[in-house]
Order: sequence, then C-alpha cells, then structure tokens
Amino acid sequence: MNGKWVSAAATFDKGLCEKNGLPTVEFDGRTDAILPERGLKGRPYIEYIEKFPSKDDLPFDWIYAKISKIVGTDKRPWLKRTDGIRK
Repeated sequence: MNGKWVSAAATFDKGLCEKNGLPTVEFDGRTDAILPERGLKGRPYIEYIEKFPSKDDLPFDWIYAKISKIVGTDKRPWLKRTDGIRK
C-alpha cells in the first residue's frame, strides 16, 4: 500500500468469530491486520514465532524448502514447481 507492505490475515466472518469466541480482524489498508495473541476471553489464541519476508509473488521454492524441513520431502510427491503451468 503506497510503497509499504501491509500484512493481512485471512480470517473467519464476524458471525463465526463471535460464535467461537474469537476476535475479528479489521483491515484499514494502512496497518497490519493480523490475528491477535489473545481471544475474546483473554486466553492465548495465536503466537507468531517468525515473520517471513514480503515477496512480490508466491515464493514456491522457498515455501517448499521450509515445509520440507518440517514434514519431509516425501509427503507430497505430486507437488511440483511446474504444476498448473501450461506450455
């Protein structure tokens, strides 16, 4: 936005958030709209361990390398960089 990266978390709709005691995330287009650390009753909700760098496009190779370290490379043998790309 205006030369600045702004984080925006995809969340549930307001009704579902209220039903489950979760805070909604408001996006004003100027500041980060991320999930809060605590739910509506003050209990821990989410903890951000690491913030990854912003990218202009989906960094497939970077994501694949990060996820492979956690779940291994043999979990998604069907997933390839060229999936969905037609020549």
